[in-house]
Amino acid sequence: MKFYEVTSHLIWAGEQELVTTVVAGSDWFETLSVDRQELVRSTMADMTGFIDGVVTDFNQARLDTIKEAKPDISLVVLTEEERDIFRARSGDTAAAYVETAGDRGQELLDALSAELAAN
Repeated sequence: MKFYEVTSHLIWAGEQELVTTVVAGSDWFETLSVDRQELVRSTMADMTGFIDGVVTDFNQARLDTIKEAKPDISLVVLTEEERDIFRARSGDTAAAYVETAGDRGQELLDALSAELAAN
């Protein structure tokens, strides 16, 4: 979106990396045959190790593009301590989401948290 064109600083928090997501409604998924459901699951499992390198390369290429287009841009890379402060201060975001999305939103956040903890 070229936001870098109108700023002199970028903040790299390490949290905003491209996250690839495949989303489908359970109503649709459950209409698939067992074989098709397994195909979707196995394909997603196969992508897990592959996509990390793609994401890293993608992010680096975008950063290189920004630096080339605007060599004087200041890139601020947050330390782990600074990231911890950011996480602590953004803690109410999940509660606000659940307030809007309800029980299903809480289920989705719980599933996401479990998956992130597993990785």
